[in-house]
Amino acid sequence: MSNPYRLRSSDLFTRIDDDAKVKPLRIVFLSVEGNATEIDYFKHIDKFRAQLGINAMVRVEVIRRANSDTKSDPQSVLSLLEEFVDLHDNGADVSRFEGLLPSGYDVAFVRNFLTNPESIPPSIVDDFQSKMRGKSLDIAYLKFISDCDKQQDEFCLVVDRDSGNHSAEQLNDIFTICNEKGYRLFITSPCFEFWLLLHLCDIKATFADKLEAIRKNPKVSNKHSFVSDAVLRIAGHSKNIPESTFKREYLPKVDYAVDQAKYFDMNISSLIDRATIGTNLVELISLLRQ
Repeated sequence: MSNPYRLRSSDLFTRIDDDAKVKPLRIVFLSVEGNATEIDYFKHIDKFRAQLGINAMVRVEVIRRANSDTKSDPQSVLSLLEEFVDLHDNGADVSRFEGLLPSGYDVAFVRNFLTNPESIPPSIVDDFQSKMRGKSLDIAYLKFISDCDKQQDEFCLVVDRDSGNHSAEQLNDIFTICNEKGYRLFITSPCFEFWLLLHLCDIKATFADKLEAIRKNPKVSNKHSFVSDAVLRIAGHSKNIPESTFKREYLPKVDYAVDQAKYFDMNISSLIDRATIGTNLVELISLLRQ
């Protein structure tokens, strides 16, 4: 049976073991639209949190979806988060994965694997882990996230306003669900690349006569919109953000982006309803620094 879950395992628990050796005080989990840009940006934010004034005990984790999963509309981003929250709250109940276990392994073995792995021969552990990874399911990761702090962790969506594809009604429905369930919703209009652009230049000066083009964000090539093309021209990267580029173009300018954002719309309701230029990602940076 193939893995019915969209969630892909992450190396966060390995990184925590390597550089902290202690359980995080709080993890801010982000479900994002993109499979490259947002993941790279927030991965770098987590790595350089000390330089950004983020508590060493606070971690940032982008919830990963399988490479074959191309569902990136806001509803799918919310669905991925809800799948994660369910596993976060109930993942230790390994009986739910009985139908997914490879031949020769049962729920009793998995419980022993999680609670007393040293009692299992390393060759069997390696075989089990390899077969589970073949199903895109990492039981150890699920145990890790189910052991996280249910009270302190934050669950967030990071989505684009993208008025050409996302309706105000759709986003307002998602906003309502987030409010009801205690998730945090972060929206950038027209797209996440606008948040990047806030780091890179004085937008009101550089694009004084092109603010409407930013708001409408038309396609300018097969690969780029107006805003992502501006990021490419200034920062020299496309979807992926190399660490060296992040350190040069973004790390020293996060506070500049926060300050610039205040000159644009930061109200989530008007970002949704009127598709104005702006972002409330300022609130995410503030949350990480608490």
